[in-house]
Amino acid sequence: MIRLATVLAFAISMVSCTYTCSEDLDESPPFKWMKKGRFNAADRQFSISNHRFTSSQMNDLATSDCIHTLIVKNCRFPEKGGLSLFGKMPGLKFFDFKGHLSTSALQSISAFQDIELLYFELHVGSFAGKPTKADFEAVGVLNSKLRSLSFVFGSQIDPDLLADFFKSERLKHFYFGEGAPELSIEQYERLLLMDQLESFELDGWDQLSGKQDLEYVRQIIEVVKNRARRRKASDRAKEELRTP
Repeated sequence: MIRLATVLAFAISMVSCTYTCSEDLDESPPFKWMKKGRFNAADRQFSISNHRFTSSQMNDLATSDCIHTLIVKNCRFPEKGGLSLFGKMPGLKFFDFKGHLSTSALQSISAFQDIELLYFELHVGSFAGKPTKADFEAVGVLNSKLRSLSFVFGSQIDPDLLADFFKSERLKHFYFGEGAPELSIEQYERLLLMDQLESFELDGWDQLSGKQDLEYVRQIIEVVKNRARRRKASDRAKEELRTP
């Protein structure tokens, strides 16, 4: 999903010409081409679908702080840059992507150093084979600001890769659907480390073979979900106490 003319050109643009939005931004998008999508000034949200991005348009987004939420569905992008350009957007907190994605493009999400919510829904055929652990190394190093992580795949992924997501002790929201592989009991046990969760969904765990293993994993899932509900209720109560 994404790309620019050259890394040098992008670096220069970031230093010299960041487009800054005013607090009283009107309903008109900051760039004319954005009229091809939907821009919500109040929420600083831009969504676009079935669009072929140019390098110039990618540069516009990468140098504008007008967008906090970016929703991109079934779009095409220039050849260079991967997702890294979106990750460079000043002020971007929520990124929602649906479509086809190469493994090299997926690796570039390491650029999302200020992101709080990351959602990917990848079509069947996005990968020639299973996405590998190396394809997702960037996920593990994402900034501690990340609070919500969702992946929906049209193909199976490496079990070790999925289990690595369970190591995060800071995520508040976690969803993994379609294509979730069967994991080992030890891998499911890692879920118990995610004690900051407020919501949790994991497809595929109920396909385990063996009644004893299935019952044990069911208990783990129940513990994780119940703890998430308690955490959410507790945080909500604390927030209400802080509200005058």
